Amino acid sequence: MGSGKNHEFKCFSTPYSLLATPLTNKSAFTTFHNMKPKTKFYIKLNKPHGYECSHAPANHESVFSLFPHELIKNGLQCAGRLDFDTTGLILLSNDGEFIHKIEHPKKGFAKTYVATLAQPLTEDMQKKLLAGVSLHGEKRPSTALELKLIAENIAEITIKGGVYHQVKRMFAAVGNKVTALHRSRIGDYELGELKAGEWDYLVAKPAEMPQIRQNPQ
Repeated sequence: MGSGKNHEFKCFSTPYSLLATPLTNKSAFTTFHNMKPKTKFYIKLNKPHGYECSHAPANHESVFSLFPHELIKNGLQCAGRLDFDTTGLILLSNDGEFIHKIEHPKKGFAKTYVATLAQPLTEDMQKKLLAGVSLHGEKRPSTALELKLIAENIAEITIKGGVYHQVKRMFAAVGNKVTALHRSRIGDYELGELKAGEWDYLVAKPAEMPQIRQNPQ
């Protein structure tokens, strides 16, 4: 897990289809200095507020500044994006097939967010979100697959699809406004205990392996 100190980094090479079952085989890992150009790695990041998911950010710092140069030069890319003011789970890899699988709306990955709202989420608003709301310019309604009220103005919502600003627009469509948004899950991938700015690999790290630490450029 990232902690901001220099360390010997580890990565692994395995087909993305195997990631559903965490790896515990020490031979699946290799150190960066032995990394082959085609070594594939899969990472989860707790994106902090104020970072852009771009190698060439326009107005804010890049999420790639949170990773060591060795990962960047080996083709690390975001699998999907979050707005600069949205926090939480981002998946990254240098495996184009894996990235396409995560990004493509037709693949059907459900995504879970915690939304803080400007107003209490009424029962009527909840019913509309669960039934589906129409968004301007979109052919199909957007529906909350699951909706859980955490506080009167904080809701956990699960959606599918890749519509631009989907969650924010859904709450706006029922007369509310998102003031803060945090993603906690993509399909079976969960953020876990990562703190803002921390990252880790999408495999279980054997107990005998040294701690994986973040090494900003």
